[in-house]
Amino acid sequence: MTTIEVKNTDTIWRNGRFVTMDTTVDGDYGLLMDHDLVTRENKIVGFVPKSLSATSIHIVDFKNALVTPGFIDC
Repeated sequence: MTTIEVKNTDTIWRNGRFVTMDTTVDGDYGLLMDHDLVTRENKIVGFVPKSLSATSIHIVDFKNALVTPGFIDC
């Protein structure tokens, strides 16, 4: 997983259970629970550990929902 820089204008989607289908991620279906999803200009930029995403002023709480970003591209 690549490291991205979070900008204060990015939107952070947190507290989700993200199904990435990434085979490099440990766990079933590439499930990420300790990361936040970052979007910039309505496009997915990537995932960052929760501790690195605190700089954004736009935060959306998924409230533990199961999220499947990227399935539209499958």
